[in-house]
Amino acid sequence: MDVISTTPKTEETRVSKPKTGRAAATRLLEAVEKLAPITGVSVGKIDDKTTWRIDFAEEATEEEKQAALSALDLFDLSAADTAYTNRMNAAANLREVAKNAKATQAQFLTALKDAIANDLFDF
Repeated sequence: MDVISTTPKTEETRVSKPKTGRAAATRLLEAVEKLAPITGVSVGKIDDKTTWRIDFAEEATEEEKQAALSALDLFDLSAADTAYTNRMNAAANLREVAKNAKATQAQFLTALKDAIANDLFDF
């Protein structure tokens, strides 16, 4: 079984699949940690949600747990992959424009707006 696990507010992500799995676990984490106190998420088989798990913190209420489990049920993997790809492309574009001494202010602002639109920065 391929297992992807991640925990809130850390860079620690254990992945045995390529970036698709990491994006799924990260986006799932981002979705459920807004709904309930959690200690992490685990994505078993990418195409089988019955192998996915949310690890709740002790203080999570039943209502918070149900809200998070509903988010897991509704989680759209293709949207997570698209969002992840868009973020990585925006980051690469911003880095490239920033390194280019001949880039115009308009090019830099366009790349920065694209990065912001794709949630590259956590404000």
